[in-house]
Amino acid sequence: MQDGGWQEPPRVLDPSWALFLDVDGTLLDIADEPQAVKVPSGLVPALSELFGMLGGALALVSGRPIAELDRLFAPLVLPAAGQHGAEQRLAADEPVRSHRVDPVLPALIPEVRAIAAVWPGVEVEEKGAAIAVHFRREPEAEVPLTRALRAMVEATGGSIELLEGKMVRELRDCRHTKGSAVGTFMAVPPFSGRRPIFVGDDVTDEDGFRAVETVGGLAMVVGVNPALDREPAFSGAAAVRRWLAQLAEENPEGTASGMRLT
Repeated sequence: MQDGGWQEPPRVLDPSWALFLDVDGTLLDIADEPQAVKVPSGLVPALSELFGMLGGALALVSGRPIAELDRLFAPLVLPAAGQHGAEQRLAADEPVRSHRVDPVLPALIPEVRAIAAVWPGVEVEEKGAAIAVHFRREPEAEVPLTRALRAMVEATGGSIELLEGKMVRELRDCRHTKGSAVGTFMAVPPFSGRRPIFVGDDVTDEDGFRAVETVGGLAMVVGVNPALDREPAFSGAAAVRRWLAQLAEENPEGTASGMRLT
């Protein structure tokens, strides 16, 4: 096991942190379909409080598009990286910036859909800068589906890579990762000069884990995942939410949340 895990998460928030949070499987319990996830009551107020306590150095880093993150966490608007770093909003009051994506990726959509059509329960999600193939409702599709997608990606010559997450396979431009997103955040205020902490649950978060560890930060893993050679810090998303609520409660001075409303 790597030593990036943290079996006892810190119980009091350090105002010098920069906090990076994955969403699905970390803040939210995974649902059978991406659109079916629920945001539990109490999570948005806790995130808003922590955003203020950290002086704005809290960002969501997700495979979802930023527009979806805004819908899920409304009325809260946070700094965010969407589609594994292909789009970013460096501050809550700034516009979303989209990075250029290799044109090979959208050209693969018909072939991806043809592969997925073999299994009625497999869902293809076109994100714009990524293509996700969900097979939670067709677990028996995992091996042949992954094999077919790998062969397709290998034929592109290396500009596109296949991420193998929990019950999902995702195609993305190799240049844009959660790690590159963390690096961009850490180069600008209020994130710069802080100790970064990345909380995530899947292999899709490994780039983010490595990015924070490279600069002396902490990688905190959610749940036991054999694909990650790391000790878990949290048993699941509910434990992460309890931790965040506890940190938010440790605010005796009543720091203003700084929440931005849409």
